[in-house]
Amino acid sequence: AQYVLVAPLADMGDLFDTVGHGLDIEAAWRFDRIWLSVGASLAWTWLGDSTARPGASGGTGSEHLRLSTDNTATLLDAFVRFQPRFGIVYPYVEGLIGTSFFNRTASLRDQATRELYISGERHTDVAFNWGAGAGIMIEVFKPAVGSTRFAIDLRLRYLGGLTASQYPSAAIVETQGLPDIDTSAATRHDGLHTLLAQIGMIIML
Repeated sequence: AQYVLVAPLADMGDLFDTVGHGLDIEAAWRFDRIWLSVGASLAWTWLGDSTARPGASGGTGSEHLRLSTDNTATLLDAFVRFQPRFGIVYPYVEGLIGTSFFNRTASLRDQATRELYISGERHTDVAFNWGAGAGIMIEVFKPAVGSTRFAIDLRLRYLGGLTASQYPSAAIVETQGLPDIDTSAATRHDGLHTLLAQIGMIIML
């Protein structure tokens, strides 16, 4: 299990201007004789929130309207690692392929009256992703009985091929005189890239 910091790169940094964070859980099998490990990881990350409002860039209705979007991502990846062992130290490099699920949950509210017009409008962008990484595992504890060992894992991963979409101000519309969200106005962004810095604890059986 690992704690994750998400650092968006290039265009993704324009969409998510804060460093995200999350949790990664993985399982792997290590082949000692050939210094290879294979496994899979599942990560959930929070990427921050964004706000759009009527103005010069589009949108209709009161200037007090706010379209707020909460952004998360679920990453499911398989990996292969070259992982030699030097005593209690296991450095490694890895390649990854998998699927990313970028989720947005939107709400539309009048900031002046506090009236909530839309809540929990959800959408998921699914894409194939790929990447590479490097890290080091260091054994820190071995019980007196049994073969179980505990290690700290430090890792840096790069992921590419990600897809996400967001609402611009033009997504704020009126339907039958009431504020509404035009879901077709979401802007889709493909080919996004990010870095994942991770630290965690590994149980070695």
